[in-house]
Amino acid sequence: AEQRKGAPMLTAHVAILTTAGWVGPASEQRIHDAAKAYVQQHSTALRRQLAQQELTDAEKGLARLRTDLANLQREKERAESSIEKSRQRAAEAVNEQQEARQRRDELAPRIDAQRQEVTESPGDEASKELNSLLKQQTRAQDDERKALETERAMKKKEEELTLAVKKNVEDQARKQEAITRQETLVNSLREKLSAIH
Repeated sequence: AEQRKGAPMLTAHVAILTTAGWVGPASEQRIHDAAKAYVQQHSTALRRQLAQQELTDAEKGLARLRTDLANLQREKERAESSIEKSRQRAAEAVNEQQEARQRRDELAPRIDAQRQEVTESPGDEASKELNSLLKQQTRAQDDERKALETERAMKKKEEELTLAVKKNVEDQARKQEAITRQETLVNSLREKLSAIH
């Protein structure tokens, strides 16, 4: 077989040996026609096989693109759900900050009063009460700090997820374009296959 440079067709040189010898143009017409039909039949079968393989590969590519698109859509839904959860968690963190600040503010006058009492009449009981109040104040400050960090982290996560969703939408559009191109290719390959007789 040979294919000339730039030519789309392939030329096959076939030699058929029968019990009566090589088949050629000078052979009996019936034998020559049978050999020609044999070659055409196998050439058509080979062309169908190659076209079918090409179609199968294109259909697999289309299925893969559709799966990728479905995965992108699921990722987008998960990201949007995570954005909502981040917003809720940030709002909860703001409430936690306010509650911690309120606890701390409520403790301040009690601590001052307890310090005054310890100064005026020192004793173990008054010192223990002061230490307990100071621990509560420290805990309230820690809670407020943690809630502030949580709020910042959730806002940052929300921004990152918003960018991810934006990129995902762009990726989905590109994937949809690729699917459209691949569907066109699959349809043309189906037509090509059905045209081979």
